[in-house]
Amino acid sequence: MLSRVAESLFWMARYYERAENTARLMDVNINMMLDMGEYMQEVGSSAPYWNPIIRITSPFDDFRARFPKTTQESAIEWLTWCEDNPNSILVCIGRARENARAMRDAISSEMWEQINTTYLQLKDTDHSQIWREGAHSFFGRIRMASQLFQGLVETTMLREEGWQWIQLGKYLERADATTRLVDVKYHILLPSLDEVGGPIDNVQWIAVLKSCSAYEAYQKRNVARITPSRVAGFLVLDHTFPRAVRFCFDQIRLSLRSISVEHGLLEERSPEIIASHVRHTLDQTTMTGIIQSGLHQNMIQLQDYCGEISQKITQTYFQGALRHAA
Repeated sequence: MLSRVAESLFWMARYYERAENTARLMDVNINMMLDMGEYMQEVGSSAPYWNPIIRITSPFDDFRARFPKTTQESAIEWLTWCEDNPNSILVCIGRARENARAMRDAISSEMWEQINTTYLQLKDTDHSQIWREGAHSFFGRIRMASQLFQGLVETTMLREEGWQWIQLGKYLERADATTRLVDVKYHILLPSLDEVGGPIDNVQWIAVLKSCSAYEAYQKRNVARITPSRVAGFLVLDHTFPRAVRFCFDQIRLSLRSISVEHGLLEERSPEIIASHVRHTLDQTTMTGIIQSGLHQNMIQLQDYCGEISQKITQTYFQGALRHAA
């Protein structure tokens, strides 16, 4: 497979996954604030609940340069539509579409039609439609569009190298997003230590689970009450839930192995060696150990590993192949 085609497939999947993750966060955040009703009136501002979402998904300084004050309206504008935000939903779906258009022959016609239609509909949407339609319905449509696209990937593509590049991009993006979500909840979202373990804390952790579509799956694993360590442990270490970090690194490792075999690449030269190291580390650890050694530091390290794998992929398969071809 040509390196430019592989690169486009990889980034198409990453950008679409990124758009879905942002839509999930926004939908759940809005509903969480509605559930918190009286408490939100006491706080008097939605900024403490939007700033963490902005920090997870985009450069906060860029947001502040565009919007001096954080409100629900400014946050939604920035995260959904703003072309100054490189990670807004519109920009991400637009970039996914551009990558798809660059290698139309490598994907099915159904995949192209779906991603193209989603982008054009979103681009032509009146921004006020979020409030007319309802935020849950609006962001739910974006989430469902991404899931439809993933379904088309599964049902219309041959299980060859192109499919592996899409899986690799999707799970690498997903692993990074989950670590950021867990990290920001532990260190930013809760306003006061006095509220840890209280009803507000529980509402927020339920929101974290729902943003990953993990609430029902978590309940099947944990019959006891919701606790921060159990939720974080499920989202980081579970090996069967598709958005858990450990599961994602399983899929990353499998895709990298398949791709390296396809290219006849020695294991020690492949990004697979990094993914295998992370997977082994997650196998050997517990959530208690992660918290004791510093949850923030561990989540940052996992994010760094995601970045290192992405950089190694670029050097090995994209830039390296281009230099070789020249």
